Amino acid sequence: MGGLRGTLLPPNNRWMGPCGAVCLAPRARGDSVRPGRVSGVVTRPLNFTVRPHVILLRLTLPLALAVWSLHSGPVPAQALGAATQAVLAAEDQRFDAMVRGDTAALRSLLADGLTYTHSDGAQQSKAEFLQTIGSGALRYQSIKPEGRVVRLRGDVGV
Repeated sequence: MGGLRGTLLPPNNRWMGPCGAVCLAPRARGDSVRPGRVSGVVTRPLNFTVRPHVILLRLTLPLALAVWSLHSGPVPAQALGAATQAVLAAEDQRFDAMVRGDTAALRSLLADGLTYTHSDGAQQSKAEFLQTIGSGALRYQSIKPEGRVVRLRGDVGV
């Protein structure tokens, strides 16, 4: 209580709680707008409350992250290397097909729901992209990726 010496409650009778939430200071029975004072110390106790949503967030977020990390399950190191190599090989096949203009190979390598975003921000569906490659309107001279990283989650690799 030594830190409250000489401190008045704000006019709206609100305090910033320890969690950053705005809390109402309780009023004692028969208390006026100004708290009672004995030798400069506020005699009314302050009540800081922690909002339920803050408690829920502090408990739920770490739990959700833990469950998510366990969901994918452990992957043996040897299988991890093989899966990573398979993803990189598929990407190399796609790049090679794009340089050659091979729409048949691209049709099997690309997902049906593909939205291809070009470096200038233009977007095309799979059909539009294949038509552009097949017509020769878009030609890749070479594709040389650098610093590729494969992320595996369950049976999906990106």
